[in-house]
Amino acid sequence: MRIRHVCEFRDILMRYDYTAHLSLSDWAWEFLRRNRRLQSNAFRRSVTPRGKETAGHLTRLTLPRRDRLAETWGLVCFPDPNLSALATDVFWSDRAYSAKIGIHGRERMTGEGEELFDRGVRQCRLTHMTDALAQQHVLLRGPNGVVQIRYRGLPLFGDQSLKFDTLLGGRRRLGQQARALEQAARVIDGVEAGPLQGQRVGLRNALVAVDAFDAGLTYRETAMILYDNRRVADAWRSGSTAMKSEMVRRLAMGQRLRAGGYFSLLKDACRVTAIPGSQVDGWRTAN
Repeated sequence: MRIRHVCEFRDILMRYDYTAHLSLSDWAWEFLRRNRRLQSNAFRRSVTPRGKETAGHLTRLTLPRRDRLAETWGLVCFPDPNLSALATDVFWSDRAYSAKIGIHGRERMTGEGEELFDRGVRQCRLTHMTDALAQQHVLLRGPNGVVQIRYRGLPLFGDQSLKFDTLLGGRRRLGQQARALEQAARVIDGVEAGPLQGQRVGLRNALVAVDAFDAGLTYRETAMILYDNRRVADAWRSGSTAMKSEMVRRLAMGQRLRAGGYFSLLKDACRVTAIPGSQVDGWRTAN
């Protein structure tokens, strides 16, 4: 989302309602796609996945060779930076995003019940990509979000009936995996996102501040997007610098996340600290 022009400041905030459905890896893409160097790299990309639709809900992609430029950004290949993670295919590399869950496809035995990823493969739209190292990545896209998984086992697009087992890593990653499984369950079962709260509000406000700054808005105009006009007018008239200082902090946070701090959202997805304070996964905002 970008701020192209200003009509009613409060109307701008509604354009960010989609962020209620974002996972932390999606938030990372929201900040990264606003990085102008990333945009330039993406539009000059030379490695493009080859794809074909094999079923109504399944798209197959193959990456003919490694995209080493994309890998420097933590990506397997470049998505369209004009689109959010809910609208384009964002494949993070395993090195950048270790919280991904793995699933293994095997032949289904008689009488086996249906579990989370069995429902996911049946209910969600799937984008399956085989990269240049023959590793398989899958995006499960539900009505309210996207989740990325690693895949191995029998062909996902074969004729046989498959059972999908969850592959868990070591004890050190249990927290990350629990968070990833929770997100996957929300996406697969189509759970409606509630209102933005806590850390998500802080991330959204940082995103708004970056877009407002890039559009040439002042700190006061940025505050008018986030708060009602009377509250902003009272804050500026009172002589207090508290609200202006908050806008400065939000902008600094957003710029840091855009410039490279998004890696923190990917690497520490299981332990993001409260955003309204002074840290985002080790990235300290300016005072």
